[in-house]
Amino acid sequence: MKINNQKILIAGPCSAESLKQLITLAECFQKVTPSLDYFRAGIWKPRTKPNCFQGIGNEGFKWLNQIKNDFGFKTATEVGTKAHVQQALQNNIDLLWIGAKTITDPFAIQSIADTIQNQINTIAIKNPIYPDIQIFQGAIERLLEANVKEILVVHRGFFTEKSMALRFEPRWDIINKIKEQYKEVTILLDPSHISGDNKLVKEIYETNMYLAEGVMVEVHPNPLNALSDKNQQIDLEQYQNIFSNFYKNI
Repeated sequence: MKINNQKILIAGPCSAESLKQLITLAECFQKVTPSLDYFRAGIWKPRTKPNCFQGIGNEGFKWLNQIKNDFGFKTATEVGTKAHVQQALQNNIDLLWIGAKTITDPFAIQSIADTIQNQINTIAIKNPIYPDIQIFQGAIERLLEANVKEILVVHRGFFTEKSMALRFEPRWDIINKIKEQYKEVTILLDPSHISGDNKLVKEIYETNMYLAEGVMVEVHPNPLNALSDKNQQIDLEQYQNIFSNFYKNI
């Protein structure tokens, strides 16, 4: 899916932390990329340990709807359960995405697929953490069977035990196989997760973007104080530097 034959840009914080945070970001996006396709923010976070920030929860819906009403941006958030999907749809979220941890669980994917059956045309999914192409294919096929017309595959890299400067390894060989196999798939680049370091986001974006049809990037007004993934979120100045010409260059 290319909106008006242009590449897709999805931007926002890893986690919605406050209404003020989201407004600050929306003001920046309105100035730098007023054609932003989706304003993203996680409101439930699948953290590995229970004492980590788990997300703001349902309060985040009010904030995202205010962003939509005040700035005109479509909204996106992550879902991992049937209840998440139901709540997101009830609260007018425009785009749902399924994270890298959830996609590895066939029970979770089937539950989500059953819940969205014939209800939505487009959904986004992150690639699984490990380079298991059958898990990847299975998730896509379950969603297609739910009559989803378009799947935005977000390439956020794969875990590797090799020593690398990056957090996750980009594996375009796998991504390209998926693209070749499913005509319903659109590929987005996630330079935030691939890099794991906001200082490397620009380089990852510039060297990989030609392989993708859009980008999903994490942005925070003050990354050092972020409640999740503080190292990989770019700040407002970096966003302007990297993306001010996004729609002009495509």
